[in-house]
Amino acid sequence: MEIGRSQTAVRWDHVALAGLALGATVWLALNLRQLSFRIDQPEIELDYAMGILWWSLIAFGLACLKGEDQPLLMKAWVVKFFVVLIFMLFYEQRYGLDANWYFKVTVTGEHPHYLGVDWRKEWFLFRDPFETQPDKKVALGHGTDNMIRLVMFLSTFTGPYYNALKVVFAFLGLLGSWAFYRAVVIALGQPVPVAFYWLAFFPSILFWSSILGKDPLIFLFLGLCAYGAARALIRGEPIGIPIIAVALFLTYNVRAWTAMMAGGTLIAALFFRRGYAVQRLALILVTVPALTIGWEPIKDVFHIKDWSSLEALFITLTEGQTVKSEWTIYQADFGGVQRTAGAEEVVEQIQRGNVGSALPVIIFSGLFRPLVFEARNGFMVISGLENACLLFLVLVAIKRFRWAYWQEPFVTWPILLSLLWATFYGAILLANFGAGVRYKLQVLPFMVIFLFLVLHPDGLARRDTRSAKGATDSASPSGAVGFQPG
Repeated sequence: MEIGRSQTAVRWDHVALAGLALGATVWLALNLRQLSFRIDQPEIELDYAMGILWWSLIAFGLACLKGEDQPLLMKAWVVKFFVVLIFMLFYEQRYGLDANWYFKVTVTGEHPHYLGVDWRKEWFLFRDPFETQPDKKVALGHGTDNMIRLVMFLSTFTGPYYNALKVVFAFLGLLGSWAFYRAVVIALGQPVPVAFYWLAFFPSILFWSSILGKDPLIFLFLGLCAYGAARALIRGEPIGIPIIAVALFLTYNVRAWTAMMAGGTLIAALFFRRGYAVQRLALILVTVPALTIGWEPIKDVFHIKDWSSLEALFITLTEGQTVKSEWTIYQADFGGVQRTAGAEEVVEQIQRGNVGSALPVIIFSGLFRPLVFEARNGFMVISGLENACLLFLVLVAIKRFRWAYWQEPFVTWPILLSLLWATFYGAILLANFGAGVRYKLQVLPFMVIFLFLVLHPDGLARRDTRSAKGATDSASPSGAVGFQPG
């Protein structure tokens, strides 16, 4: 009788879940056109069905995988369904995204930044769409060009369907979380599933790695870079060097300055690391020339003549970002741009060349704003709560930080990268916190890894405890072999 009641309860649970799913499906079917009015797709019901189809195909592929990470990926992909195909509909209803333009290119071949270019004929890699118009040449890695090319390529498989493309990019974002997680596994010397959940379900990571845009791509490439760095600097495996090189090359061709920041801070972090001298030297020999070459187009775009004129970069970054601009006021009315107390004064300081005095506010804003009391809408409230939590955890991590952690690449690298990123992006975010929530995806996984390694019981403290115990066991008369991290 007990077994029978237990089975009945389970069946009722299934019935309840099925009922909720059916109710949600019916409600979405009745309101789909209203939720998707910003998407230029007359057959939006078919478009949404194609999104569900592609989610199902990827889910089937994940279900066929074997290995310890398969359940993690499958659970995360189920959560992605609710984010990408349900929750995001409400965001898309209220705010416009670049995703709409990328999707429209697959239908019309046109993009507003490339007037006169039919991308249905120009989607081959490394071909300049303005080669016959040198005055319109796009520099700095051709990030938007390459993004359009990738969308055009993927649309040959998915068809010109917005939700199908969005699902594919969400899957790329999931692979990014997995790549970062594999780096953590190498750093700790054993699988720690909770670290994957930190990286996959951190709110901003979960959401912004799921959109149709550059962000999931950058997230994936940086994850590959972290994985390569773990193999080279923790395991001492030479294969990590080419993985890093390819990852930074791909990143450069989407967002050049992000690749420069990631590569430059990785090199700086090497000086804190002991051991594996050959791998460190190889990484320096590969990365330093690449950074030198990559810096040239950035200097040209931002009119930087030498290091002493670097403050000109901050002035350029804030041009058109003043909180009194017509565009900022328009966006703020919809909650997309946050106009906060002190932002105008700091931007004016930057544009007068007083970057040094504004730097603390710039860095803090890049990492931890908007705060809850600065939010203007529900979505920004979520971001504010997340930032408050992030700030609290960082303060606790500082208190628990050990001097020996400076020798850990996945402690020093995230610290250096986060500070450098906030120094430059914070100047933009002061007048546009709405965009800042999305941009921060570039450093959030590194910050999350840092916090996990320092704060979580399964982080570095437990690895050190296991290593110490392993060394004791190895020295015991029994001759047991101790645990060797990495």
